[in-house]
Amino acid sequence: MRWPQPLQRYADRVDAMSLRERVLIFLAVAVTIVLIVDSALFEPVLRRQKISSQRIQQQQDEIRTMQTQV
Repeated sequence: MRWPQPLQRYADRVDAMSLRERVLIFLAVAVTIVLIVDSALFEPVLRRQKISSQRIQQQQDEIRTMQTQV
């Protein structure tokens, strides 16, 4: 398969690497992708979940206070 010129240089470099080097590069790229996905998708969801949990806890505390007053 023929790549555009800038990408072909990288493809040639990867082809010249040993299997160990290719595996290490693959792992580095995979870890980078996982970290990006984690920070872009999961982090905001977990943050919202934590805020919601704190809000629920606060409301439960208020309910307990009102029940003791009644």
